[in-house]
Amino acid sequence: MGCPLGNETVKKNLKGANANGERRYPKNINHWINVAAEDDYIAHNQTLADDYRNMSDLGLVEPVQDHRIYNLSLCEGKSNPHHGVGYLIHPIVIKSIAEWLTA
Repeated sequence: MGCPLGNETVKKNLKGANANGERRYPKNINHWINVAAEDDYIAHNQTLADDYRNMSDLGLVEPVQDHRIYNLSLCEGKSNPHHGVGYLIHPIVIKSIAEWLTA
């Protein structure tokens, strides 16, 4: 949620960032859903499918599903699109978690 793994600085500091091929990526992810809220200041790069396409090409993960949402969370009467609760109560996130828990 919020796309921190799309940030170039974060990507450079991930374990395996300097490795090649399959060693560059984790092998314990099968299905990846990325959710980014409009105006979330952390979600500069709101899509991850293009950043991690090589994981899919190597057969390590299904193609990343990117979703853009409106996070309706408020803080002191002002929009707070970065707030985790606003992500967690969004129907796309609720549905994804429910499907994962019942799989």
